Amino acid sequence: AERLSAPLTSMIDSLALIGRETSIRLVDFARVLPPAQIAQALKLRPGEAADRAIRVRTSGGLPFAHYVSWTIPLGALFSGENLRHSSRLDLFRRLGIELSEVDQVISAVAADATIAAQLEVAIGTPLLCVTRITSDQRGRPFDYLTALYRPDRFQYHLHLSSRDTTVRGRR
Repeated sequence: AERLSAPLTSMIDSLALIGRETSIRLVDFARVLPPAQIAQALKLRPGEAADRAIRVRTSGGLPFAHYVSWTIPLGALFSGENLRHSSRLDLFRRLGIELSEVDQVISAVAADATIAAQLEVAIGTPLLCVTRITSDQRGRPFDYLTALYRPDRFQYHLHLSSRDTTVRGRR
């Protein structure tokens, strides 16, 4: 299978490039209570719901990414129906939301039965896991995304410069 890679010239440009060159299928959209860790990251009050979208991205008809996003309620425009026809980035722009800061962690996880079926891999297959918390122009976190990628079909390419990038690692 052909590998899909997007250079990280800018995160938004890279995300838009992937969106233009691939297809996405909305598996589910619902307003539900997020897990505690996600509610805390989004600074939600106890009992406050968020919009959960589950999507699978394909390239050439082959699945390579599984996304679960949690977005604070943004109004009627941010809906399952609109996500079937527009990217999340496009909807954020139409809502006047500027992405001002992204906190991203890259790790690895093993595919569970649900993810394995949707990405067409064996249960336990190692997957690249990208967790991203995005804040708006006021500095408020509004979106929490967990993206799982098949490493045989997707590479995460980073070009780092000492002039403008801070790299941190954790043990």
